[in-house]
Amino acid sequence: MLRGISILLVLLFHLKIPGFQNGFLGVDIFFVLSGFLMGKIYTDLSSCSTIVNFYHRRMARILPAYYVVIAVTLLICIFLTLNHELKMVYDHSLWAAFLASNYGYWLESSYFSHLFFRPILNLWSLGVEIQFYILFPLIVWLSRSSPGVLIFAVLSSLLTFVILDRSTFFLTISRLWEFMIGIYLAQSALSFGKYAKYIGLFSLIVLCLFLIVSPSLAVGKPRVFGTILTGVLTAAVINGGFSMCHHLGWLSKLLMKLGKYSYSIYLVHFPVIILINYQPFENAHFALNIKNTGLAILVTLGFAWLLHNYVENPLRKSLTFKQLLIVTFLFPVFLICLQKPIMHTSVLVQDPTVLRISYGVNDRDKQRCPFYTRLHSHSCVIGKEFSEASVKHLLVGDSHADGIKSALAKVLNENQHSLRLLEPTAAVGRDLNSAEFIINAATKHDIDNIILHSSAPPMTESLKRLLHLAKEKSIRVSFVDPVPIYDESVPKYLYTSYKNSGTIKEVGTSLAQYEEYHKHLFSLVNSLSEQYSNLRRFPVAQQFCDQFCLISDEQGSPYYFDDNHITLTGSERLAPVFLSIVESVR
Repeated sequence: MLRGISILLVLLFHLKIPGFQNGFLGVDIFFVLSGFLMGKIYTDLSSCSTIVNFYHRRMARILPAYYVVIAVTLLICIFLTLNHELKMVYDHSLWAAFLASNYGYWLESSYFSHLFFRPILNLWSLGVEIQFYILFPLIVWLSRSSPGVLIFAVLSSLLTFVILDRSTFFLTISRLWEFMIGIYLAQSALSFGKYAKYIGLFSLIVLCLFLIVSPSLAVGKPRVFGTILTGVLTAAVINGGFSMCHHLGWLSKLLMKLGKYSYSIYLVHFPVIILINYQPFENAHFALNIKNTGLAILVTLGFAWLLHNYVENPLRKSLTFKQLLIVTFLFPVFLICLQKPIMHTSVLVQDPTVLRISYGVNDRDKQRCPFYTRLHSHSCVIGKEFSEASVKHLLVGDSHADGIKSALAKVLNENQHSLRLLEPTAAVGRDLNSAEFIINAATKHDIDNIILHSSAPPMTESLKRLLHLAKEKSIRVSFVDPVPIYDESVPKYLYTSYKNSGTIKEVGTSLAQYEEYHKHLFSLVNSLSEQYSNLRRFPVAQQFCDQFCLISDEQGSPYYFDDNHITLTGSERLAPVFLSIVESVR
């Protein structure tokens, strides 16, 4: 019955039903319950044959239905979604094929982000669960031979989750403690005695009320608290048993029936919800709609029934361990081989103009520095690194600096200049980017010129401090004006205007509006450039704006991939500005 409660919470959360804003914590109930079941069922994993049997049963239970949902979702998206959205689905499917969805999403963004089209986002938790199963025989062995090591690992997992909750949401290491709660319950003699059934029922009621009545626990420390309390209450429910809950009549029967189909419902519900509510460029944004909600519930239950009865149940009994290993190996191989046909089919079925607009969403560079460089440095080289570069530049800024870094590096490299990108994603004076931090990084790499570019304005006092320190070190500072920004996604605007009128509207905000929006910033920089001889401002308006500012070229290729970040195509318009920077430091 606890499975039924878990899947109901998750389903109603993803349907955006009021009162279930914390339904995502139903996944944490699954984790604790999974640990308990593994600890209860698989008590002997002392030989190779028992370990092989464990992996066989787990693979047969999970993988056939898992792969079917990935394949069917990808097939539907080929004909339903735009090219850039299909590319996202393909990338997510590939991570899922390698049983590592959680790591793919971890590298991408937050679970609660709506910046990406992610109809199989729900598979992240199956990535965590599969990786737990892979580790389970080792966990059992450690629990008997080296319990101290296991306790250390569990405490490390909990500390990782508490301290780095936002950045480790998807990671198995930060979820291990939840599974271990369940394993401990299964293997311990902990009992509430004659009060067990009352404590179990009370804990179940408190758990449900807590998840429904509490305000959203989606971010920050409230989510940490909510997850830990959910784990503890779930443990109390499991330990207390469900004997009294069976007297709840039809509700108990309904929850038990949902529990029976819970795995299939979990697999299909999120792709169904996202695809039924699909609108181009909307990603996961959709408003609560009674018609679509009802349809999503019916389709989810229908497909879950089919998946359970014709894939999950039959194949878990018929596939051998060897066959499952072959499928596990071949599925990602086939997916890799089919990439070009999949994307080419999407090209064939879409309008060429819509295709160009869609391409614009993916017309961007990888964000920030590679992960491995962050372990030992707060910056990385962009483009070529010259052993004897005539001038060395350091680019400092927020995500807008990402948008120009490749085009900037290209111009600099053509003139034998090198470029480094400072890793903290922030304007001067914001987050970690203090004046001292920037100057220390510049000094460390013998930087000659610091290039500032961001959407958010720099903090005034921090900018003054930076200019003062840079002047003492004989370092120049080049301030590149922010690009025009908009209130809605530019590709979405271009798509909507094309669908409504059959033409591409190439212009957005007016030059006067752009200058009015930034007048205080421009006034500040102009004033500081008179005080500090090492500062020079580089306007960008003339590259985008005449009377009005351009948002795409004549063919409809966007200069922005969202409402404020320029594409690689858009950044190329700034080449004359970058060349002016080169000439200013010669």
